[in-house]
This record gives sequence, C-alpha cells and structure tokens, in this order.
Amino acid sequence: MDILANLYSKEEVTQLFNETALLEFLIKDSFIKSEAVEFANRQILVSDKSDEKIYFIKDGLVSVTSEEQILFFLGPGHFIGLENIVFQDTTSFTFTSVGKVNVIEFNKNKVIEALMSLQEGWMFLYLINRNIEKIIVEHLHFYQKKAKHRVEAMLRSLATEIKYTSEDYVFLPKALNHGLLINYMGISYVTFKKICRELKHEEFLIHKKRKGSFGIAISDERG
Repeated sequence: MDILANLYSKEEVTQLFNETALLEFLIKDSFIKSEAVEFANRQILVSDKSDEKIYFIKDGLVSVTSEEQILFFLGPGHFIGLENIVFQDTTSFTFTSVGKVNVIEFNKNKVIEALMSLQEGWMFLYLINRNIEKIIVEHLHFYQKKAKHRVEAMLRSLATEIKYTSEDYVFLPKALNHGLLINYMGISYVTFKKICRELKHEEFLIHKKRKGSFGIAISDERG
C-alpha cells in the first residue's frame, strides 16, 4: 500500500478501482465476451471444483460458505470468483444462489489476462480481496456478541447486501429460510425463534404473509 499511497489518495483508489469500475472496464473490452445468466435457487456458481467463470451479481443474493458453514452473503454490485487470485489458483469458498440470481458471466482466464495487461490492473483484485477480508473480520466480531445482538447485527449486514427496500424495511428473500439463517448465525432454531419474537415485538422485524418473508427495519439506529 505504500506504493499506492504515493500515487493515489484512499478516495481515488476506491473510486478508480472498485467493482463497478471493473465491470465497466470489462464490458468495454471488445476481446472479453460477457453473457447474462440466471441461476435458480441453491445452484453453485463458483467453488474449488468449478471456477472457470467469474460473475458480477446484478440482482439477488449469494451465500458464501466454507466447509458447509455460511460465512456471509453477497448481493448486487459484487464480483465472485476473483477473491482468490492474489494468493492461490482455486477458491476456498463456495458461492451458492439464494433464490433467483441474475449475473453477468465472464471467462476467468480472459479477465485475468486483461487485468495483467494493465499496469495497475492488480489494484482491482486488491480491493476485492480487501473487501472480503473486511467482511470476514466484521463477522468475527458479530460472533463475539450475545445471541440477540448477534442476530440484529447479522440481519443488518444482510439488509445492506439485499438493497431492496420497501419504505422503512428490507425484506429477506423467501429462499433465505430458517435453516440458512441459523447456519449463518451459529445459533439454535429455538433461540432464533425466541429472538425473532422479541425483535418483532420491538418492531425491528415485521412479517408480511403476502411476501412470505421478514422485513428488517433499516431506520432503526440501535447498535
């Protein structure tokens, strides 16, 4: 980062080499083909056994797991399949669709060739890896919280990734069921149900039968 500090400010690095800027670069490159693809629920997009493609999430939610434990979720605006390039050849994560997910698909090798042809192409990869590291550290802090505060914090994290709002609430996809949530949060089903009842009473959560999902209050400022 010392080299970057001499060339760019922190704000410039974030602006010039973020994931949206990478998408724009790849779309403009006439030698890189892209394709719009839709994944149904519970389909694996990228894993250590299938990493020839990379994807940019346009719409939907993707779970990120390691050894069957859900570590976090990624929503629209993120690339998947490039988070491992700096250090190893294959990913250590499995990326699985949660409900319907729409992506832009690229050939991984072509993307790497294009980035390596740029003097500063590695900076895109650096920021993607740094973002993943920040998310993992954030979630390690979540696990240190007591159960109720952990559930609140992790639901807030989910809300920021879903990015679909209805007034003051973000609604979870129907496919994001209790089994996935308790795996993610590391608590029992009984504890999860008890905490959800408390959070609904406090109006942090609402349940819409028509939508068949929970809404998370995004205007609530409790930490």
